[in-house]
Amino acid sequence: IKKVDGKRDFLTTDELQRLTQAYFSGEIVSLKEREILQYFLFSCYTGLRYSDLKGLKISSVEGSNLQIKMHKTGHLVSIPLIQKALQLLPKENKSQSDAVFRVYCNKVTNRILKQLGKRYGIQKKLTCHVARHTFATISITLGIPIEVVSKLLGHTNLKTTQVYAKIVDSVK
Repeated sequence: IKKVDGKRDFLTTDELQRLTQAYFSGEIVSLKEREILQYFLFSCYTGLRYSDLKGLKISSVEGSNLQIKMHKTGHLVSIPLIQKALQLLPKENKSQSDAVFRVYCNKVTNRILKQLGKRYGIQKKLTCHVARHTFATISITLGIPIEVVSKLLGHTNLKTTQVYAKIVDSVK
């Protein structure tokens, strides 16, 4: 059976900026929409999968780094947190064993993301995994070596990450 690469949607820098601006400006007033957009954006800036967001504990955040054992592969990954990602972390004091985000089920998350996409003029089908693709493609576009992006995504095989390099080439 031949493996065929699927179409991977990702946000452009402009689309990501639009959603980030909407979140930080406070124009999104629905609590559910704010919470979902918060962890979606966090994923855009860290590359975390939905399952890793769901299991993310306060104890995983060490200063401006994230130390996480990937749910899918079991590999320990250290992700440096950029300023935007740090700003998305909840401010209230929680126990080390508490979840960082209140993560809704995948169906609800994707339905709300679809609504937010429409509202902010994004013509793509927004899902939680689009955030991971966004992180990968923007990282490669910014010139981060593919080996580093592969490590940050927790990929065990470089070929998995090279799909994003092909996407970036087509954008160029």
